[in-house]
Amino acid sequence: LREIPPAFVKPARFSITVIGAPLPARLRERALGVLCTDITCRYGSNEVWPIALGMSDGAGTLCPGVEARIVDAAGDEAAPGHAGHIAVRSATMVDGYFADPEATGRHFRDGWFLTGDMGRLPRPGVIELLGRADDVLNYGGLKRSPVPLETALRAIPGVRDVAVTSFASGHAIDTLGIAAVLDGRVPQDDLSPAIRLATAEWPHVLVAPIAALPVTAMGKLDRAELRRRLMAEVRFAA
Repeated sequence: LREIPPAFVKPARFSITVIGAPLPARLRERALGVLCTDITCRYGSNEVWPIALGMSDGAGTLCPGVEARIVDAAGDEAAPGHAGHIAVRSATMVDGYFADPEATGRHFRDGWFLTGDMGRLPRPGVIELLGRADDVLNYGGLKRSPVPLETALRAIPGVRDVAVTSFASGHAIDTLGIAAVLDGRVPQDDLSPAIRLATAEWPHVLVAPIAALPVTAMGKLDRAELRRRLMAEVRFAA
């Protein structure tokens, strides 16, 4: 979107389908404003293919023939409405990974595929996606999607991009780590009140200005590396 030339004319009809993760509201608005006329979000994987359609604010309707359940780290079913690891099964699901019994054992159990995502089943036929297991924020045992908070922080003038994570630091509630890419329009000290307001419920917050967010070879945000860098900031500060 940043590279679209000023003279570009948005097509009369142009649809985009997003697969794999919720689309941040600000990015959705920008795309609809300058690039496309319609955006459809769905949840799926190569192992199962379609899982849910009509994803809005992270929640969508399970596709016909797809079953889903929420389990804890031990594989036991979570209480109704509680967050946990998403397990699915369907007639289109594969049986495992070719020549990789270790990965097959981790992700395929008793006929179910463990997606590696966290989520909830708020009501029958509806699934809410919170994010990858390593991405979800841990607030005193409660699992939360980082997307709403990141969206709020990106809306602060002077913040060009941001990513958040949480990590244990000796407190009852994890420390919230914020890596912020600033655009230089607003002095860093002037951003503090707005950041404190957006993160008011977190008792321990670390903000680290960063030149660019770390990404994987596929161009996705590398939250493991982000967490490592922020934890190093905590050790350095101590």
